[in-house]
Amino acid sequence: MNKRELQKIDPVKPQVSVDRGSMEEGISPMDPPSSFEPPAKSKYPQEKMRPFFQDLMREHDNLKKEMTNFKQILKLIQQTGQITLEQRKGFKEFFTHFEADFIEHNRKEEFILFPILKKRLLEAGEHSPTKKPVTGVDVLQDEHIQALQLATLCYKNLDLLDSINELTSRRKVVLFIVSKGLDLIELMELHIFREDEIIFGLAHELLSNDEMNDLHGIKRPQL
Repeated sequence: MNKRELQKIDPVKPQVSVDRGSMEEGISPMDPPSSFEPPAKSKYPQEKMRPFFQDLMREHDNLKKEMTNFKQILKLIQQTGQITLEQRKGFKEFFTHFEADFIEHNRKEEFILFPILKKRLLEAGEHSPTKKPVTGVDVLQDEHIQALQLATLCYKNLDLLDSINELTSRRKVVLFIVSKGLDLIELMELHIFREDEIIFGLAHELLSNDEMNDLHGIKRPQL
């Protein structure tokens, strides 16, 4: 799902419908706001978040540094159409962090936070107006899967390069890798933004103090 589609139907945003007052203020369903500029962001700055969410946000900060470095590598490859040995090293470094940090981070969210938060979102009516309600948690879980798929495409095709000698075919594979890599970074940027600026704030509003405290004691299953 691309940015334009996300702007039209986005159950992550707490505004599922737009009232007349909002339209008068310049918000229209025919001209939706950017996914990175939702009508309502979290009113909880990071320093006022519960420790559980502060930990998740710090993990986001570390991931964003790795994403910035990887994005720079992708842009350089896009300009030349070739991948140097040093750039391949950067690829492997990024995907090492992706597997160790992003995947582990996602598992923490999926086993500890998402089950109770989805329940509270449904109870509060924070979902899509469809026959089968879609909450922000469903969108985030889907993005976890999309990120894994894109990462796999990048890494598998990087290995494929070793078996391709013909220059035109090799260049096509390189540009495909770059395209999927940039898609991955864009998805991760939007995903992190959704969590930091919207979802974690909603969790603070919808979860009780006891439920917040329980987050620290929940142990996710080991692989």
